[in-house]
Amino acid sequence: MLLTKAAEQQRSPRFSSRSPAHGSRSHRPVPVPPWGDCVQTILVLEDDTSIMALIRLVVGQNGYNILEATTARQAFERFEENDAQVDLLIADVTLPAGSGIHVALELQSLLPYLKIIIMSGYPSVMWEHQDSAELEELPSDSVITLQKPFLPATLLDSVHRFLGLPISVAPALQMKAAS
Repeated sequence: MLLTKAAEQQRSPRFSSRSPAHGSRSHRPVPVPPWGDCVQTILVLEDDTSIMALIRLVVGQNGYNILEATTARQAFERFEENDAQVDLLIADVTLPAGSGIHVALELQSLLPYLKIIIMSGYPSVMWEHQDSAELEELPSDSVITLQKPFLPATLLDSVHRFLGLPISVAPALQMKAAS
């Protein structure tokens, strides 16, 4: 199979730990980000099974790895089970025992590059005061809020804005465009 040069570059990692060139003075490896060149992982915290199924269908079938949690406790467990290798959190604000915004704040304190999509079926003026206050603590460039119900395309667009196209999809699109 022939690959374009751009597609091949897309497949190779952005960072690597190559050995220094012969005669080079530097022997320090280039840092490798925790996510390397693998598929991006999204942790979804949603207690409504129909919304979870929609996210699984729309986002999962577009090349992203999905970790599912229905409670705040499960979200922390999935995060730890996956060795904190999470690129995006999609969380519902209101949960039976906890808050998606509180989970987002805790996870981002552990993983500062974590991007977050907060979903709610309620307008923000109806949120608990603590949820609104904690949302203000998150950096505005790392959070998108979505009002339920939303279109699948709106969700996917929000995911792409933060993560770009999945690595497994981008080379195929580049090859298609080149032909």
